[in-house]
Amino acid sequence: MNLLDLAYINRLAPYKVWTENGCDYLVETSYDLLFKIGFMDDYAIWPSGA
Repeated sequence: MNLLDLAYINRLAPYKVWTENGCDYLVETSYDLLFKIGFMDDYAIWPSGA
């Protein structure tokens, strides 16, 4: 997985974005709500890619 450029994102985003483990990204809103967004590798279930 490629890491997101948080310096660039935080320059443009209306909310603070950061990561604590390199896989999940945290977003804190102006209402003190915390969202967690995660990414994982894409693995096909079958060899055909379905």
